[in-house]
Amino acid sequence: MNNETNLSSLLSAPEDGDVYLIGERRGRVTIKIDKRTHGSDAISVLTEEIVPGDGIPVHKHGAEEEFVYIASGRGRFTLGDNQYDVSAGFTAVIPQGVWHGLTNTGDELLTFVMIFTPAGFEDYFREIGVKPDQPWKGLSREEWDKIDRRFNVVYR
Repeated sequence: MNNETNLSSLLSAPEDGDVYLIGERRGRVTIKIDKRTHGSDAISVLTEEIVPGDGIPVHKHGAEEEFVYIASGRGRFTLGDNQYDVSAGFTAVIPQGVWHGLTNTGDELLTFVMIFTPAGFEDYFREIGVKPDQPWKGLSREEWDKIDRRFNVVYR
């Protein structure tokens, strides 16, 4: 394999990625760059879509830093004890152990990019999600708690 072939394996086209629907809300998460597929130990890159009125509960990561870039829509972003109105173009750096969450406060789809460092947290979405053609698996509270502990994520 030549160097150009190696580099091209690190690209992810708009239609590429491993798509999962999360929870009963069936929020769409696409794993774009990850440890398993692209061999990146340093970072993983994902996108997520949140429908109006829905959101990601406030939580914190015990093993990763996270970067968020709002691509479209409007929302309310929780970072630590503060809340911020955000829209397309906003970027957040979330240190390990800092509470954060995001709610779509607009009337259109809110889309954003998540980057985790180090890579590995993308497997959390594989664990809790289902492929678009599959029904929600109905995790019990105990199953959620076990997965959360394994990935060192805590929800308020």
